[in-house]
Amino acid sequence: MSRLRILILSPSVPFPADAGGKLRAASVALTLAARHDVAFGCFADETEGGEGTVEVADRFWDVKVVPRPARRRGWMPRLSPSPSDVH
Repeated sequence: MSRLRILILSPSVPFPADAGGKLRAASVALTLAARHDVAFGCFADETEGGEGTVEVADRFWDVKVVPRPARRRGWMPRLSPSPSDVH
């Protein structure tokens, strides 16, 4: 079987894998990287930084950690817990 080129995108940095969702994402990414060429991309908050990816970067074809964009004020702040009047 030939090696596939796979892109994995994660909403957060899964390394170090120390919690449920991070364990799953890290496990899938590392298992695929053992057999295929995997490019891994994720978002990082200012507090996360993405330093955990340095330890495992050599297992991936490419690793990119992108700063998480600031949250926009959209329709979510307009929602209220109580229903509005219906006419």
